[in-house]
This record gives sequence, C-alpha cells and structure tokens, in this order.
Amino acid sequence: MVFKRRSVTERLKKLEEVLEKLREKANVTLEDYQRNTELQWMIERGLELASSAILDIGNHILAGMYGISVDEYEEILEKLCEKAVISAALYQELRGLSGFSEYFSPRLSQIKPGARI
Repeated sequence: MVFKRRSVTERLKKLEEVLEKLREKANVTLEDYQRNTELQWMIERGLELASSAILDIGNHILAGMYGISVDEYEEILEKLCEKAVISAALYQELRGLSGFSEYFSPRLSQIKPGARI
C-alpha cells in the first residue's frame, strides 16, 4: 500500500468532527447519561467512530509508510509505538481503544438498515 497524505488528512478531519461532537457532551452527568438512551447511543457511537478512525489512520500509516500489516487492532498501536509514530505515553493512554472498537464493530454490522431497535 502506498501512503496517501490526503487520505490521512481526510480521516483526521472526520476524527476532529466526531471529537467536536463528543466535546459537546463532556459535561453530561452520569445520572443524565444513565437516564437518556438517545444520549447513550450518541456518545457510544461517537466513541466507536473515534476509535475506529484512530485505528484506521494508524493502520494506513503502518501499511503505507512501513509496509507493516497487522492482524489485530491492538497491534496497530503497538507497532505505531515501536516505530515512534506515537509516544509510549500515548500508547499507554490508547491501549484499551482496540477493545472498544473490537466490541462494537461486529455488533454494528449486524443491525439491518431500517430495523427498529
């Protein structure tokens, strides 16, 4: 795979849009979150989109710049740290991210368009 800066830039723009929406909910109390299903879905979907975007960007960098292919989401973060693309501190902060994405991605793909949930 060839590294495409434009592709990463577009993905970063999308990530920033998602993070902006999540920041709007930063002051939501746990009580409000627990009472409001729509709010839960919005926040959880935003977190899923953000985690997927981060991992997708990382995977593109690894494949395009280093010729590295990974089998597991967690390997993306490990390899980015090994290649000094991200710091060890950032790696520690992001480590659980892959589990979040792995949990939600298969479940979201099972939802049929137009289905009532």
